Amino acid sequence: MSYTEQSVQNGSVGRLHGKVVLITGIGSGMGRVTAMLFACEGAIVVGCDLNAEAMEETVRQLNSVGYSIDALAPVDLSCRDAVSAWVEAA
Repeated sequence: MSYTEQSVQNGSVGRLHGKVVLITGIGSGMGRVTAMLFACEGAIVVGCDLNAEAMEETVRQLNSVGYSIDALAPVDLSCRDAVSAWVEAA
């Protein structure tokens, strides 16, 4: 059983309960893991990634164990306007 599944089953309230976090690169690697861990700790996760398909996989994984995540893709972090729009949407 994964850490995420255990947290859902325990019904524990995490250290980040109610906090809003913006996480980039949630489609894979450290961004995905960070989104999952922060969600497990009760954060309201708002994520983005340049790769919409990979980002949606992260969303599916979190939803499958009872967490919700607000996600927006694609967001090109090299574009100031795109980043501003993402932050405003959060």
